[in-house]
Amino acid sequence: MNEAKIAYFDCASGASGEMFLGALVAAGLLEADLRDVVAPLQRAGAAFDVVIQPVQKGPVAATQVRITGQVPDVQARLADMIAVIGEAQVPQPVADAAVRVLRRLAAEEARIGGERPEDHVFAGTRGMNAVVGAVGVVGALTVLQVDEVMSSPVNVGAPLPVVAALLSRAPTYEDSPGIPLVTPLGAALLAELVSEWSASPPFAGGNIGHGAGDRDLPKPNVMRCFLGYGTISGATAQARPD
Repeated sequence: MNEAKIAYFDCASGASGEMFLGALVAAGLLEADLRDVVAPLQRAGAAFDVVIQPVQKGPVAATQVRITGQVPDVQARLADMIAVIGEAQVPQPVADAAVRVLRRLAAEEARIGGERPEDHVFAGTRGMNAVVGAVGVVGALTVLQVDEVMSSPVNVGAPLPVVAALLSRAPTYEDSPGIPLVTPLGAALLAELVSEWSASPPFAGGNIGHGAGDRDLPKPNVMRCFLGYGTISGATAQARPD
């Protein structure tokens, strides 16, 4: 067994790329480090900004991260999104993992639409949002030196078909007033990054942060992140990316 740094995400009120980022900042990631993670995309010409602010979700103090300033009404395909990451010269381990997230997302959306993944179009700002979210989350976990990502069972609300497909092997449940709580990118991040689904974090103490979602619900729309140290098997330790 190996001592490892673990990020555990409590998804009792859904998941999105921005909720991941907010939770990681609230749990200890420096805002400057998050900006440094996505800065290569901006230097390569990607148009967006990252807005970070404290908010209240009912009684819960949370961090809200929003990706703004994108060029509207862009039709992006998977190859375009991968090209942005390549042109930005994002560190290779981060780029590889982010591309795997995007491939998962494109594959499931295309399958549901009866298309080939390379033909599927992410319209509006979805393509840039997915690139920034995937690079941001993977890069943030790398900065924090996280060895393993775990998650609670996921409250999907009334799930979109692509979300249900992406999380088909994850423990999920539906508890919402008839609305979706997990975005397609949030589902792709969970499907790619989570190695174990656990009812609670496998360590005591650690840092805790809340990332705010967009919704105002009877219970706070937040994702909770626990950062701490626990043990993982040698096989898992050897399999994780550098």
